[in-house]
Amino acid sequence: MYCTSCGASNTSTASFCKECGKATTPSTSGATAHAESSGQDPLTVHIVPPPERIGRERRKSRKVWIGVGVVAAIILIFVLFSASRPDPEDSLNHARFAYLQHDQVNFDKYVDVQSVLGDWADQAGNEWVQEQKPGLPARLIMQGGIQAAKGAYLPDLSQWVDHFVISGTLTQQPQSNANNSTDNFLAGFFSSGLRTLVSSQLSYEGVASKSISGASALLNVNLHTPLRTQPVVVKIAMQKVGDHWRVVGVQDLAGLLQQLGQS
Repeated sequence: MYCTSCGASNTSTASFCKECGKATTPSTSGATAHAESSGQDPLTVHIVPPPERIGRERRKSRKVWIGVGVVAAIILIFVLFSASRPDPEDSLNHARFAYLQHDQVNFDKYVDVQSVLGDWADQAGNEWVQEQKPGLPARLIMQGGIQAAKGAYLPDLSQWVDHFVISGTLTQQPQSNANNSTDNFLAGFFSSGLRTLVSSQLSYEGVASKSISGASALLNVNLHTPLRTQPVVVKIAMQKVGDHWRVVGVQDLAGLLQQLGQS
């Protein structure tokens, strides 16, 4: 029962309003007379709350449901965004699975072979230049020769790697056509390095750690080889491409080959 004075809710047996103290018994000239004229029993008449009270409660109910809807929408957006965000570790697993299945198309999707080989050539070339200890003019010439050799040699070497992924066997590695020290160095380095990696029988043991910064990621990956009792740690650089990540480099190649026993 609602008070006819302030609109507060009271029990049906209350004689006075608990809010304003006014008498709550309805008058026979109002609600009772209306009940008698409509054929209702006067003793069963309920006092209708004032319109402003009903309006306040309806507005409060709408606000509650709007708040619940906003929270639900935020949670849904967060779940969908989290589910669709690619993870570099997942892409690395896809690359490994493609390699095991000799699936060259998907392997190239998750591994930029030419970028990885180019990164290796840069690392090896820088070490070679440092070992020669040339002066500045000779250093610039040697570094320019490395970049020229990469452009001429890496496309054929990339195709050789793709063929290895498909067949699982090593064929004769492409040779450099140039007869200079830079090209011969790169050809010898890749011939020795790639065969060392293949003969090491590396197997995947999982990601030890990873760091992501924008569209770049660096994963420390544990690999097992019969040549060592401890796992070989490989630092793999990846770049985000659309809805997945792609391997673009292997850092500290010299350290990796050293772990595998190649000087």
